[in-house]
Amino acid sequence: MKSFRFLAIALVLAISFPVLAQTSGAPAQSGAKLSKSQVQTLTATASTPAEHLRLAHYFTAESHRYAAEAKEHMALKAQYQKNPMTNNTKMSKGTVDHCDYIAKSLNEASAQAEELAKMHEAMATDSGKK
Repeated sequence: MKSFRFLAIALVLAISFPVLAQTSGAPAQSGAKLSKSQVQTLTATASTPAEHLRLAHYFTAESHRYAAEAKEHMALKAQYQKNPMTNNTKMSKGTVDHCDYIAKSLNEASAQAEELAKMHEAMATDSGKK
């Protein structure tokens, strides 16, 4: 049941946060270059250590990308708070709060992706022992 939960999280992450151009210093590992459909297929069929490691690299890269985007939104939030035109109550709801919400969401996605990476690393180790 726990592996089904992780599979569901992996699919939600792959669908909700599509792979964009690799930015923000994400690791240039082989798993980082998977397409959305490749991630979905590999998540459903991975059975060898190499396949699980490929997914682990992909999710690690995604985790780093999400964390970098969250950092960018926190920097934007700080800039909006410093700007007298956008730090008032009316503008705060549309700018500062938005950046804060997006940063928190991206940090959660980063943590989930890192959790999936660790799970696939463990699965690679386990499948290599069989």
